[in-house]
Amino acid sequence: MLERTERLGALFAPLPGRRLPIAYQYGPSHAKSVMFQCPVSAIPPVVWDLLADWRACRSFHTLPVAGGWRDQPLLVRRAFPVFEAEMRAVERAQAHESSMQGLLAAMKAMRGR
Repeated sequence: MLERTERLGALFAPLPGRRLPIAYQYGPSHAKSVMFQCPVSAIPPVVWDLLADWRACRSFHTLPVAGGWRDQPLLVRRAFPVFEAEMRAVERAQAHESSMQGLLAAMKAMRGR
């Protein structure tokens, strides 16, 4: 594997003694080529900090900087809507999963009667 360091410090190589899962185009048994191999270190630390700020702001229903939406730093105005959209997709999937589990439990209970 080629080791490549990105401008923001991401290292595309496994840490010593650790293996990384690899995603193949057609699965490991039919692998023609590796689709991607990307460690967590490929995500710059500023993204993790921004995500933590978004979570805190979402919890407290506030913005990071006093004022309105247009008073927020450009990075916040661009990243927060993306984080929010992803979280809503996750929440919808979780709601669907729990409703399906409830339906399955009801069907099992009806079958048991």
